[in-house]
Order: sequence, then structure tokens, then C-alpha cells
Amino acid sequence: MKISKINIFFLLLLILSAFFFSLSYNIETRVLAEATIQSGQIDYPKEFNLYHIISLNSWSVPIQTISFLIKNNFSPLFISKIILFISTFMFLGGIYLITKFFTSSNLMAFLVAFLVILLKKSFGHLDYPTLIFSEHTNGLLAQAMFTLIFGFLINNNFKAGLFFSVLLIPVHLTVGLWLNFIIILTLVMKFKTYKKMLLNKKNLIFLSVALTISLISFLYSYSQKMPFNLSLDVQAYKTYIEVWDAHRTAYGLYSDSIHYGYILKTLILVMLIFTLLRLKLEKNNNYFGITVLLVNCLLSSLLYICYKYFYFLFPDIVARTIPTRFFVLHSVIGWPVIFSIIYLLIKFLISKFDLNFKYIYNFFILILILNLTQHYSAFTERYKGIKNNLSIINNQNENEKFWNDIKNVSLNGYVLGSSGFDTCVKTIALAKKPLFFCPESIDLINYFPRGAGMVKKIVKEVYGVSFDNPKIKHLGGIYNDDLKPSFENKSYKDWLYLKNQFNITSLIVPKEWQIQLKIFLSNDKYNFYIIK
Repeated sequence: MKISKINIFFLLLLILSAFFFSLSYNIETRVLAEATIQSGQIDYPKEFNLYHIISLNSWSVPIQTISFLIKNNFSPLFISKIILFISTFMFLGGIYLITKFFTSSNLMAFLVAFLVILLKKSFGHLDYPTLIFSEHTNGLLAQAMFTLIFGFLINNNFKAGLFFSVLLIPVHLTVGLWLNFIIILTLVMKFKTYKKMLLNKKNLIFLSVALTISLISFLYSYSQKMPFNLSLDVQAYKTYIEVWDAHRTAYGLYSDSIHYGYILKTLILVMLIFTLLRLKLEKNNNYFGITVLLVNCLLSSLLYICYKYFYFLFPDIVARTIPTRFFVLHSVIGWPVIFSIIYLLIKFLISKFDLNFKYIYNFFILILILNLTQHYSAFTERYKGIKNNLSIINNQNENEKFWNDIKNVSLNGYVLGSSGFDTCVKTIALAKKPLFFCPESIDLINYFPRGAGMVKKIVKEVYGVSFDNPKIKHLGGIYNDDLKPSFENKSYKDWLYLKNQFNITSLIVPKEWQIQLKIFLSNDKYNFYIIK
């Protein structure tokens, strides 16, 4: 896309729109915990702690970047807004570039991008959700970057597309490897067509830079790794997969949970892409990006269906990647591509009859504008969100006082928290205290299977929940409905036992929980206890 006044104008509109959306959501990024631990600002006890080791051993450019910001005293709230702005801008930019390429209209491209993000319009969720606004940092950035990469590739901006596709690997390893595999496969299948693009010196330079950044990130992470000296408890790992895991088992259902609506939408998308490639409306266009998208849709849908019916044939290392997640990657760009190709086909048909396309173009613009006005309630909701968030920012000191007070308390052991963002993340990011474990993060076993035996011990002895037969299966963690009765039933002696056995010296739980300990600090939501 050439630099011109009109392009700069719409770039500014996209930036302002990203600010608008990111300011209207009160979402705090979840990797603040891992990033704060990697920053070295948490004084963890010297003994082995599973949550601590796994946080240190997690390789991710977002975590490393946020860790750097934390070291330089950026506030967690500001960091969360940065992450949300970047992801929203990538979504808007990717959709804008895709629609602009097909329609040759800046206005139409902007309206489509704004409408999709305003209404969070996508093909929907699968076993793994479509993330547009989320606290789950790596998954959110992976989906957003995937969208932006296809914006570049479809626009034949191969330098930027290939650069970000390689950079996606240290952002989200499995999604990055999948996308690069799809790109390489497309290049191999049509090597003669794309040979010049692949061997282009500038493209190779951008690829080299991205590979260098990824390698530096990996080597830095590897240098920070801590020993993980645990043996695999095969039975505990098997039990986790059977009764705890949320994404890889499709909530305990396989063929019964196939999302036929999503498959139908993808089928429509595939048929339209086939039609576009067959007609070759622009003879000078090699349609590389669209071909990559087609290959992605076909292979990810095949993998999705195979996993649903023949999951027992998949080796564990493949199942751990969440094979069905790749099918959700085109969820956000699906409707913009469908809209754009239909627009292009109508334009092609009208040209055959020598009709004036100007009226059809104005009709499409009118439809988009009417669609926006019909959803004025969504604008109202976002406006209210901005007001609420500004109020939160103004009262930030008051909201953080509780965590700052805990920060000033001298503790020699771990903090045990309930389930939820506050106790799992703010204990680390704001109070700067060593969290013993996050009960809703049992799914970390997927990435560190050798931790299964230790997690089983923690679930049973610390949280007092059955590991082999939880009340509600396939949630990926323990939530407060189960933790509340377990914690309330613990006697003072039980808390002393946890202190002696696990070095748990304090507790943060919701204010309404009746805990048999003396309250040390309190706010309107939580109580903080010290086990003496």
C-alpha cells in the first residue's frame, strides 16, 4: 500500500479506533504474573515451587517485553492497555488491508474493520474460543497477529507478511509453527509461481531479521531457565487429560460437539476463494495470501474433523498443541473475506453488462453505515466502558491500596489465593508476593507434563479437592465454588499443617468467605490472613 494522504488519514483513523476500543474495555493482561516473576522482582523462597519454575521457564516474547516494562516501572494497568491497543490495532489493520485489497476502497475497508471489532463479529467459538478482547495475552496476540499477517500477505506485502509470520513463533509457538508450515507448504506446492517472491533479496533480509529476533529471544529465555527435576507421573497425567483438560478433550465430548455452523461458514469461505481463484479477475495478481488462507482452511478443517472422530489415534505431543485451535484462526477474517469476494464478484458481473457500478458501491457503503447506526447500543456500551475505565484510573491509588499494604508486610513463605485474576495475578504484579499456585491454572500440565504428580498433590492436600473425580469436569482448573467450602471447612490446625508442610504463611480470599483465621488486612472485596 503506497504512502499517500488518504492512506495516512485512514491509518490515523485506525489508530484512533484502536484507542477507542482498548480504552472501553477493562481487561488486565494475564501474563503480568509470569512477566513479574521473570523480572526478578518477586522474592521466592529457595525451595522448589512449581508455579515459580514454570513461570521462569515460559518462553514468550510478550512475557519478555512486559518483563522489561515492569523493570522500568511501567504500571500493570498501563501495560494492560498497551497490550489491548496493540492487539486491537492488529485486528483492525488486518481486516482493513484485506477489505481494501479486494474493494479498492479505503472507506469501505475502514467501515468493515470498525464494524467487525465493534460487534466482535466472527465465525464463532470452537473448543478453543475466538479471542478479540481477552485477558489471555498470548492467545489474543496470536489471533490478532494472524489477522494482520493475512492482511499483509493478501495485499502482496510479502516482506511484512513473512517477517511477522516468523515473529509469530516466539509470540505463540504452536500457532507460529502452524502458520509457517502452511506458508512453506503453499510455496512448495506452487514453487514455480512463487519462486521469484521467495528468492527476492528484500524478502530474505526481512526473514533473516525476524529469525534473528526469534533466536535471540529463545537464547535469552534458555539462559534464564531453572532445573525442572521432576519425573513424569503417568497416571496423574492421564487422569488430568481425562477429567480436567478443557480444550484438548472438547469438554469431554468428541463427535457430539462438532460445530457444524462454523464448518458451514468455512465451507462458504472456501467455495468463494475457489471461485475467485478460478475466475482470475486480476491476471497480474498471484493471490499468494488467498492461496495460503485456502490451504489453512482446508487443512485445519480436516485436522479438526479427524481429531473429533479419531482423537485416540493422535499422539500425546500432537494432542497437547490443541489441534482444533488451528481451525479457529480464520474466525475473525472469515466474514471480511466473504464480504470482499462477494463485492468483487458483483463488480465483475456488472462489468459484463456495461452497467454503472457507482450505484452498487454506494449501496454497499450505505448498508455498512446503516448497520453501524442500527447498533448504536454497542457505541453506548463502549462509551460507558470508557467512562468507567477513566473512573478506575482516577481511583487507581485507592484500588491498589490493599495490594500495596500487603506488599509492605514482611512474609517468609508463600501466599495462597482463591481463584480469579486478582488473587492469581495482583498478588504477584501489585503486592509483589510469591504466590504458591494459581488454582485455575491446572492446565499448565499440558506444557509441563512432569508437573502432573506435583499438581495432584497440591489439588488434594492444599485445596482439598478430589483430583481423580472433581465435581465438574473439564474446566482446566479449580474455581471458587469448589474452593469456598474446602477453605471454610479448614480448622486452625489445618492451616498450620499447610504452613508447616508447604511453607504457606498467608491467605487472600473473597471477603464473604468464613475463614478460621484472624483478618490482618481487608478491603471491599478481599481479606488477607497471616497464618501464625
